[in-house]
Amino acid sequence: METFASLQGNDNREDSLCIRLDLVYESPGALPVCLKTIACRLKEYTQNCALLTKEIFRHFMLEDEASW
Repeated sequence: METFASLQGNDNREDSLCIRLDLVYESPGALPVCLKTIACRLKEYTQNCALLTKEIFRHFMLEDEASW
């Protein structure tokens, strides 16, 4: 939630020229639930992808270090 909140964009999905990002929660045996949605332009989307890639990499690197 904290990382998603730091992404650039807004909640206004009326603009047809936007890319939509959804924060989805999946639990075993249940349908996925959309927790939050943001709409962003291409420049914001590229910045968001960079931030998400960095956070995912950091998360998995910390996970690997914990198993040492």
